[in-house]
Amino acid sequence: MWALLLVAWPPAWAADLTKETVVHGVPGAVGEDGGSATAQQSFADVAGQSLSVSARAYGGPGGNSGMGDGAPGGYGGSARATAIGSGLDRTDVSAQAFGGAGGAGSAADGGNGGGAQARARLDGTGAAGGSAQASAVGGHGGASSGMDFRAGAGGMATADVTGYATGSDLALATAVGGDGGASENFAYGGDGGAASATLSLGSDSPTRPLVAVVRAIGGAGGGTSWGYSGGGGGDATAHASVNGRGPVQAEVRAEGGIPAAYASGFSRGGRATASGHAGTTGAEARSFVTAIGSDGQLAYGSGGDGATASGDATAASGSGDAWASLLLQGGKGGDSQAGDGGRGADVFTSRTVGGSARGTLHLSARVQAGSGGDTDSTQGGNGGAGGQADAALRWSGSGASAVSGALEVRGGAGGSVRRPHGPPEDGAVYGEDGFGGAARGVLELAVDSPGSAADAVLGVFGGRGGDLGGRGGSSSGTATARAGRVALARSEVGSLDWADATAQAQANASERRGAATATAIADSLWRRADAQAQAQAGMDGRADVRAQTTGDGDSRASAQAEAAGTLERVTSAKAVVTGRSFGLATARVAHGEGVGGPPLEDPFSVNQAFTRIDAAPADTTVASALSRAPAVAAALASGTLGVIAATATGVHLSGYLDDESGHSAEGGAHYRISLAGSQPVVLGLVDFTGQDGGLPIDFRFSVENFGQTLLSRSFTSLSAAESFFKDRTLDLGVFSGVVDLTVDYTFSGVGAQDFGLEYLVAAGALMVPEPATWALWLAGIGLATTAARWRRERGSPRGTTTP
Repeated sequence: MWALLLVAWPPAWAADLTKETVVHGVPGAVGEDGGSATAQQSFADVAGQSLSVSARAYGGPGGNSGMGDGAPGGYGGSARATAIGSGLDRTDVSAQAFGGAGGAGSAADGGNGGGAQARARLDGTGAAGGSAQASAVGGHGGASSGMDFRAGAGGMATADVTGYATGSDLALATAVGGDGGASENFAYGGDGGAASATLSLGSDSPTRPLVAVVRAIGGAGGGTSWGYSGGGGGDATAHASVNGRGPVQAEVRAEGGIPAAYASGFSRGGRATASGHAGTTGAEARSFVTAIGSDGQLAYGSGGDGATASGDATAASGSGDAWASLLLQGGKGGDSQAGDGGRGADVFTSRTVGGSARGTLHLSARVQAGSGGDTDSTQGGNGGAGGQADAALRWSGSGASAVSGALEVRGGAGGSVRRPHGPPEDGAVYGEDGFGGAARGVLELAVDSPGSAADAVLGVFGGRGGDLGGRGGSSSGTATARAGRVALARSEVGSLDWADATAQAQANASERRGAATATAIADSLWRRADAQAQAQAGMDGRADVRAQTTGDGDSRASAQAEAAGTLERVTSAKAVVTGRSFGLATARVAHGEGVGGPPLEDPFSVNQAFTRIDAAPADTTVASALSRAPAVAAALASGTLGVIAATATGVHLSGYLDDESGHSAEGGAHYRISLAGSQPVVLGLVDFTGQDGGLPIDFRFSVENFGQTLLSRSFTSLSAAESFFKDRTLDLGVFSGVVDLTVDYTFSGVGAQDFGLEYLVAAGALMVPEPATWALWLAGIGLATTAARWRRERGSPRGTTTP
């Protein structure tokens, strides 16, 4: 395994000056320990020659025990290699250490493998660059045979690279723990050796890229014969920190060692821990970190549990972009032939990725819990439970022009009970499938720089249950983005097999004409799905929200958008859908963009509610509305009122599922206006259309100012509602100072029912339009109304009342 990780060294090119030391430990005699080996090489070139410095050490193998004498096998010899180099031209430094294998024991314990330690230090190079490598491989444990004896453990491996260079190309640290010894005749298998690789290096070159690669792999556990425990896998730890003036990159990977298969007792898989940092005062910094916990052992009895993984990644750029990426993967529970499947590993982390940049900071993390193990048991064995996953990615600060964050969190799948396709065996008893693991994720980005952007994308998915009846894991996720100019937040959450799903998304763009978009999607199979999206934009900005649910429970999709405007105006839009079906709620507040058409998507199977507000409508938008509402046009003209906002809102209930239980929707708008003196405020009801299919509805409409009810009406048929809302002016009263106006409605029904409403909010004493403007209004120039478009596009019949 380890041979694949080693780089050919010295490099293929011929150095002007080569300094090399190789030391071999003496093999152990019968039952004796192998000899240790220490290799050291250090050289500093001052003549300007290219330089290669290397040290290699090989521990001697332990001697096997004598046949039947009961003496244990000898320990493998340890190996230590140290290489130090510096020069004025290209300089390459390499240290390699290989622990000796343990001796085998006959009717005795096997000897432990020898440890390996490699250290490479680069004390400086010329402008031509250089490299540093340290590779360490622990010795394998000696085998064992005989009842109750134990095979030798694998040797620990440690690799360390340090230094600083004027120019440097590559740094490599590799550590592989030795495998545990195998056993037979009812002996215990040996544990795999741990592995630790670290690297800390700097470069002073503003142009040459510096790449650091760090690998650590725990040794595998030794196998065993029937009835005894096999060896556990070794833990793995990898760390890198690289800093420079030019482009820098750190690649870090740790993998826990695999435990022995077919053990009847417990043998633990190797855990994995990895961390990496890349920093530069120059243009680009990249840090990629991976940690993978080992799977549990495959067993005749109960399968072993998966091993966990942990880690973090950071990157910093003083003048450009930076990337930090992290993958954490928990081990799968071991399968079982006659017992329970092993439990998948949990992965919990509150620190994932971070960093800083003057340009764009790219942050991404994926966290995956282990799946539960399957079982072939016919004696009541159960599938293993999937592991739980809980992760957070949080970043706040200034300096970066933009921050992009992506976080994916997945619970482990439940293990299954493997049943025959045909009739069950006589006397067979089958257990239960494992439950899927829950998943939870939090992604928060806050950028305080002027003109900044934040993009937060979150995906959270609970693990599925076992194949034939295991309950899935619940899922919940919250994505938040806050920036000056552009803020995008998306939270997508999904659960399978009778588990709830909850998604939240919040976006805030605080600067003038900022744009904020929030999307929340929750998907649950056979249970409740809740989605809530909120967006807030600054002065004259735009806020868009979308909340979408799919769930068989009492699901809810809620959308809230808010944007400020001139003259101390704050406007917000709300849309909510509740029901045992598919739901889509959208809301938008914009300035000077019109109200657009209703966002209908798959109207046959989706319950929808929408509210769209133009908080600074253009003359053509107002003219289009008033051309179709002459009574409202006359009232606004006679009262010298100016239009403050145009609003379109509506509901579509599909009736696709559960007509008997019904569905409901809410919508509304909030207008906070600062008036100069005492002025009237009115609602101009422009158009209304809908259909109820002859089925009952419960439609309630209200208007409030600072919580005090100004108007409240309810309707049980759309024909009555249409006669009230079409081309009518509602005089709300005369107000002074700040008006905090809330327009709300609720709509409940069964079957396929819908309605659309368009209205204007007007206040103040504005000039009466010129006759030419009146002519344009009456000619109908402008945008078609939302309700009219809806009716044409859907081809639905109008209500029974026609104005």
